[in-house]
Amino acid sequence: MSSSSSGTSTQGIWRYDVFLSFRGKDTRKGFTSHLYSALKDAGINAFKDDDALPRGEKISSELEQAIEESRIAIIVFSTNYANSRWCLEELEKIMEAREMHGQLVLPVFYDVDPSEVRKQIGSFAQAFAEHEACSEEERDRAIRWKTALTKAGNLSGWDLKNVVDGHEAILIEDIVNNVLQELPDAYLDVPTFGVGLETRLEKIKSLLYLGSDEVLFIGICGREGIGKTTIAEAVYNRFFHAFEGRSFLANVSGDFWQLKDLISLQKQLLSDIVKHRNIKIRNIRMGISAIKRALCNRRVLIVLDDVRDSVQIKALVRERHWFGSGSRIIITTRDQGLLQDLDGAGIYMVEQLDDNDAFQLFSWHAFSDSHPKEEFIELSKEIASHCKGEPLALEVLGSFLKNRSLVEWRSAFVHLKRTGFDWLCDDKEKDESPCIAKSPLQKKLMYRKSLQALGNKIFREEYSKIREVDVSM
Repeated sequence: MSSSSSGTSTQGIWRYDVFLSFRGKDTRKGFTSHLYSALKDAGINAFKDDDALPRGEKISSELEQAIEESRIAIIVFSTNYANSRWCLEELEKIMEAREMHGQLVLPVFYDVDPSEVRKQIGSFAQAFAEHEACSEEERDRAIRWKTALTKAGNLSGWDLKNVVDGHEAILIEDIVNNVLQELPDAYLDVPTFGVGLETRLEKIKSLLYLGSDEVLFIGICGREGIGKTTIAEAVYNRFFHAFEGRSFLANVSGDFWQLKDLISLQKQLLSDIVKHRNIKIRNIRMGISAIKRALCNRRVLIVLDDVRDSVQIKALVRERHWFGSGSRIIITTRDQGLLQDLDGAGIYMVEQLDDNDAFQLFSWHAFSDSHPKEEFIELSKEIASHCKGEPLALEVLGSFLKNRSLVEWRSAFVHLKRTGFDWLCDDKEKDESPCIAKSPLQKKLMYRKSLQALGNKIFREEYSKIREVDVSM
């Protein structure tokens, strides 16, 4: 559905995701109640005007504020909607907010034809005959209400009779999915500097076969720090709206040998998609049964990030028939062998960044620009090349060197050439094989801690020496 808002919000921060406008006598205990519950279950912060509240000639200032502070307004037009002066006042305020603040307005035509709303005919004509028979002030208000109805009736929305042939459950599901697409909170945070990311996304897209109803597994494989997680996050952000449910399980590895952690992951997976708050799972087998039962008829997108052992796959996504047709399961891992039991899994082996992309990525983190300062160009190229196209190394090292002097850069590079990245781990950490045992996030934090130690130790000792001796690069 195309967006129907006419501008960009001037507020920036919204108090509510959705404001629900409806005629209580028509839909309160049925459609609107079910829609409100579905929105809440999906984690959407919805405001529902309650007909039980005291009614006056005009809507309250509190209600006006709720309309203005809602990102999206859903208006449920029903047979007797126009009979209510309260509803019409509310509608007028919603359309004003749309013009002034850029709210998205989504009309639902429940047992009324859009033309009845747009042209004020049928039951809407009868209602306005009564409004216009009242005082002159009421007639003036009726003109404004008609204008608001005409504008709302021309917006893209849902017609229960003609769009889904009267199936309310299908309509509600479609509304919730469209609202989720409009909410930025559904997106994962990805790095600001996505150098080389678009090319990688296109390669993943070719493995997704989004038009196919098959359930497909896609593996994103490569060495530590090559950018697997970043690619998976970008894929999730780009395509999640095409699925009924989605879940991104970050850093699946964790303490995977502990059963409680696998059970926790099973609970998170179900909570992300089914939206139940209190999911009770006592053991792994119970979790598997719950996943199969809840997801077998849903088209879902699931990402398992940083898988280190087949037990994680078996406990969470082992069989295709666990998921509804068209589902996609993405697994990031360093060990391609873990995907052998997943019949027909598509594999994307992440390539290292080429020299140009590596240079740009390093420069963005070191200078907040795609190109270094003139005196740093050659040294930046050498450092970027030495990182061998590993985004994590480029990011951490570039960020560490940011705002440091050329002398400090040279000192760091001397040690980098001498020991590679081994100097990023102290002796104790080396014995624990940190580059194997730690997640990308833990590794990043370890890198930064070690780099800081390097700054305290090396720069203090060698700064004065390097000032006197020109280090040949």
